[in-house]
Amino acid sequence: MAKLKSIKSYKELKSNLTLKAKTYLLLYKNGSDISDSALKNITAASKSFKKITFLRSDMSQVKDVHGKYKVSYFPSLLCFENGKFVNVIKGSHDESFYNLEFSTNLEVVKKKSVKAQKKVVVYTSPDCIWCAKVKKYLKENNIRFTDFDVSKDKDKMYELIKKSGKMGVPQTQIGSTIIFGFDKAKINQLLNIKG
Repeated sequence: MAKLKSIKSYKELKSNLTLKAKTYLLLYKNGSDISDSALKNITAASKSFKKITFLRSDMSQVKDVHGKYKVSYFPSLLCFENGKFVNVIKGSHDESFYNLEFSTNLEVVKKKSVKAQKKVVVYTSPDCIWCAKVKKYLKENNIRFTDFDVSKDKDKMYELIKKSGKMGVPQTQIGSTIIFGFDKAKINQLLNIKG
């Protein structure tokens, strides 16, 4: 299994962002179970995508990367298109999730222009079938989103309850609107998805 190239500084990251149109950087803490899981699954998924640059940075050793992108949760996977930061995926997911992420976003980069979209945040938990369906639907429609696993991030769980008044997942925030459950019609309306 190929290893992700290790980045030791923000300067080194910037020099690696110009190598290919699509770059992913995993910010993790070595020795943390959730970080080790993310590193293992991303490394396994990355071997099928030769046209993407995959990098990793251990936050217990590197201090100048996460602050540049306002990331304080590890592991976080930063997504870059043509050298520009476009998205962050928080937490650890299984290999099939990353395979879908890498293949979907590779298709987005191939298009001449990607229209600006509203900010999308999805609050989920790993054992939730509807959460997986929401994320899959967004990916199939090339919608960039940030995913918070509320089972592992209690601060995000409390943030969600404060925003919506509800505890259940999935909940999707599109702009300032929160959608409870998998309401495809409302998602389509708010993100201008023709379907």
